[in-house]
Amino acid sequence: MFDAIKAIANNSIVKSDGGLSFEILAEACRNASVADRLSALVVCYRDGVRRLAALTRPDATAGELEAYVEIMMACFFGLGHRTLIGPATDVDQISHETACLLMRALGAPDQPASPRGQGIQHLPGR
Repeated sequence: MFDAIKAIANNSIVKSDGGLSFEILAEACRNASVADRLSALVVCYRDGVRRLAALTRPDATAGELEAYVEIMMACFFGLGHRTLIGPATDVDQISHETACLLMRALGAPDQPASPRGQGIQHLPGR
């Protein structure tokens, strides 16, 4: 699960076309047809994130799973837009630490060591 979440985070940062995404989102706010198409495009992505959350937390209620999906989707979309604010200096480290945080949010067991040997994954667990 960790590797899958890290890969999604990495892909969100590296493959971002944030400016175009903002234009599409703005158009979706003005045009219901664009909003419907955008919603349809993210269904597969949401379903994949939901499957990851369900595999990590098979004991989660339907409501908890949806909350996990919402937070994870917001995180992944936000990572894609962060390059507009400033360049990602170490994409591997950022995606690793993002995966660590999301795994902790899911209540998952320990994560692999950081590629740099430091970072947020050393915070005490719950």
